[in-house]
Amino acid sequence: MIRLTIFLRRCSGMSHEEFVWYHVNKHAPLFRSLPEVKIYVRRYLQYHLPEEISKKTALSEYDGITEIWFDDLESVYKLFAADAYKRIILTDQEKFMDLCESVVEISK
Repeated sequence: MIRLTIFLRRCSGMSHEEFVWYHVNKHAPLFRSLPEVKIYVRRYLQYHLPEEISKKTALSEYDGITEIWFDDLESVYKLFAADAYKRIILTDQEKFMDLCESVVEISK
């Protein structure tokens, strides 16, 4: 199994609460709706700490964490190369995430 962990930072001008609401209620359903996600993703999790708690932890610079689990690296590449992912998900991420300040880790 391959686990992608993404440490997310919100866009400038967006509150932590707005970020969490959008991530949970808009982005997650959109992501899960893609046929490629249903084929390649084994597990999709989101984590959000209340802002007053996250400020006191090592995660203080992030607004959320996403974990995406795959069977293998080929599945990772196929999802991220899919036209629907590029067209729909990447466009949506720009609405609530600061992509340059977010961090991705990959582990087996």
